[in-house]
Amino acid sequence: MIDKTPPRAKNRCGYRRIAAEEGTRVMPGRDPSIVLIVVWFGPLPLWMPAFLVSCRRNPDVEWLIFTDAASPPRLPPNVRIVPMDADALNRRCAAALGFETHISASLPYKVCDLRPTFGLVFAQEIGPRDFWGHCDLDVVWGDIRAFMRPEILEGHDIVTSRIGRISGHFCLYRNRPEWKTLFREIPGVTSLAQDAEHRNIDEMQMTELLRSHQASRGARSLRRWATRQALPRVYWHATLTTSGANQRLLLADPSLSYRWRDGKTFDAGGTEMMYLHFHQLHRTMTTIDFGYEDAPGAFRLEPAGIFTG
Repeated sequence: MIDKTPPRAKNRCGYRRIAAEEGTRVMPGRDPSIVLIVVWFGPLPLWMPAFLVSCRRNPDVEWLIFTDAASPPRLPPNVRIVPMDADALNRRCAAALGFETHISASLPYKVCDLRPTFGLVFAQEIGPRDFWGHCDLDVVWGDIRAFMRPEILEGHDIVTSRIGRISGHFCLYRNRPEWKTLFREIPGVTSLAQDAEHRNIDEMQMTELLRSHQASRGARSLRRWATRQALPRVYWHATLTTSGANQRLLLADPSLSYRWRDGKTFDAGGTEMMYLHFHQLHRTMTTIDFGYEDAPGAFRLEPAGIFTG
């Protein structure tokens, strides 16, 4: 069933959040394991050093990046680059899903439609981890485990970073067969996945599916009980990252910035977030003043780029 926990209070930037200080974390090694999956075709983005610096400070979370780009130097030990081009991905999808896909390097955004299938497509690489998920690269991570507390992961099957909606830039699925195949319940999903155009399966279609479970909870619960199928427990009542509206504040005011400091991320108002999503800012970014060999203790994200200090 859908999580009914009351939403958190809004902060001064206008969105609800989970405070990192809420709750008490258990000992390291007891947390459910997490692996986040990225598929990326073409050269890696200029902000990739910042992405990797932030991954390094989350040693108990793993990333798998399937890409046709060359591997950067000095990868963190919890980040693995897996060579894969679009043709190899299509072959992998056909074998795992039972239908053809038509991903191409010229239309890379179509990959987003396949994100709910990653549990099947990359089952070998995911292995026995407790949760697999998908994310974007236009992200700088904060202290993930301060927000993904054990009681959240142990009590839910799907965890996302937006209120009442599945997020493409961060969503976790419990690594069980019923959630690996949940996407098959989306009406017409095979046709949507095979369409050359992006159909927003990972966000809109999956959100609608989960909302339909909630709207017809009684009938669906009875049917699933009869077939011994569980209803997904969804955690989606808090905003864990920066919104598009919040990014537009930075675009309008050059004095504002996002900050990463000692493994934590902060929005323009100083509120700690689980991660900074800067999908609008990166359109104007032209520079970063550190590289793969560097290990800055702090940096800031601005419309012009990413700068240490």
